[in-house]
This record gives sequence, C-alpha cells and structure tokens, in this order.
Amino acid sequence: MSVAEPGSAKPGARSTVAAIAPFARLAMGVVFLVAGAAKAWDPIQFFWEIISYAELLGVDRVVWNRIATGVLVIAPLECGVGLALLCNWRPRIIMPVAAVLMAAFTALTIYAWHSNANLNCGCFGSLTERSPGEAAVEDCVMLALLLVAWRWGTSRLPVPFSKAFRVVAIGTLIPILITGFQFYPEVERLKSSDLKVGMRLRGLSLKGTAIDLMEGDYLVEFFSPGCGHCRNAVPTLNRWSQIPELPPIVGLSVYPEDSSAMRKFKEITHPNYQIAMISTSDFRRLTIG
Repeated sequence: MSVAEPGSAKPGARSTVAAIAPFARLAMGVVFLVAGAAKAWDPIQFFWEIISYAELLGVDRVVWNRIATGVLVIAPLECGVGLALLCNWRPRIIMPVAAVLMAAFTALTIYAWHSNANLNCGCFGSLTERSPGEAAVEDCVMLALLLVAWRWGTSRLPVPFSKAFRVVAIGTLIPILITGFQFYPEVERLKSSDLKVGMRLRGLSLKGTAIDLMEGDYLVEFFSPGCGHCRNAVPTLNRWSQIPELPPIVGLSVYPEDSSAMRKFKEITHPNYQIAMISTSDFRRLTIG
C-alpha cells in the first residue's frame, strides 16, 4: 500500500492539468499573436497608451516620446513569442520570455488599477478597450495559464526546428515592417497634440454621449471639474452653445460622469452642452505639446 506524501498533488488532478497544459500553451500563443498584431497595425494608438503609463509611473516628460517609441518593439516581440508558443519552438527560451512579459503586463495593470487610473490597458491595441481592473484580472488568469503551459505543456507535438524557425522569423519580421510603415511617417506629428484642424481622430472613444468627433465639426473644451478657470468658462460656453452659427460644444474630461467631482461641477455650473469622458491616454494625445 502506497502513501502519498503530505501536500503532494493527487495523480488525477495532476494528469488533468497536464492534459490541459498544451491547450493553455496554444491559447496563450493566440493571445500573444493577436495582441502583437493589433499593436503593429495601429502603433499610434499604442504609442499614446505607453505615454499614459509613463506618466502614471512618474517618468520624466522629456523622455516620454523616446520611451514610447522604443517600447513599440513589443508588437513584433509579442507576435514572435505567440508563434513560438503555437509551434512549441525553443520552449526553454520562449516560456521564460513569455512569462516575464505577462508578469510585467500584469504588474502594470494592477498598479494602474490600484492608482485608480483611467487608462485603456492597451493590451490589444485598438481592438478592444479594457479598464485596468478588468485587464488586471484577465492578465492574472493568462499568467496562470502560461505557468501551467510552461510546467506541463511544452513536451507535446513539437514542430520540426527548421520549419518553426522560419515561421517565427517571418512572423516577427512582418509586424516590424508594418509598425515601421504605420509609425514613422507620423513621427513629427506625434511631437504635438493630435487636435488640429483637418486631423481625423482615430480610436477616440467617448463615454456619456453619442457624439462621434470623427464626424462633423465641434468646438471642444478640455477641462477638469476641480479647475476654477474651467468652472468660470461655463457661462461663456453656455452662451456660445446657443449660437446657431457655431459648431456644437463638447466638454471632455477624464473624470467619470458619476464621480463626485463631476457631479459637483454640474451642480455648481449647470452646463447646457454635452460633456463626455475620455481615457487619460486620449486626453494626453489631444493636449500634449
């Protein structure tokens, strides 16, 4: 009669986890590949998300652009890691790299969540918008899947080395070219605000209004509900909103509509124009410079 060691996992549970592990590896490969491809396709959006995190972490504003430009390398790196996971190529190297990346993403989203930052996590570029809290929970789950895959999911169905290497190499090179093609023509524009006459605003999500700033002309005000100058400007903006010749007025802030600061602002000033919430990264890209 054999006796299991105290604290050891039951054989049935261990075999179940081992059976799931290869699928966890494949799932995480898809996640990395999609995340990297989304960032490569719209590096401008990802650039501003990086700026928001740099500001959150207290990085000197002088180096924001350089840091954000350098971090764009994450897009092709994620694509390469994703393909390597799918091919089970060099797991002893790729698994630690993937785990470090996911742990870093998880730490950033948890910190943003803890700081009550109004950020889009930027994990999947402009494909989807997630709050830091949502992203932190999902990243923890994905990190757990990745660790399971690292422990049990690398020994099955390896792809022959030569074929896997070509897939990973080509899959990394393509997003490098796409990122460069999409990003570098816009480098000069990124040194100042996106808010220019004739500029088409991409990936701008407004909450609290049905207005789409990509359609038509608007007079846009950026404000903070605690700003005295912003409060004093409301009577003037209210008068302007009644002038038919002027475009509609939209006030943009990073404060949620149901926040105490925003409720107090509306109670004191009574704005009769549209007010919407935007993410910190969108606020930054529209006002920087």
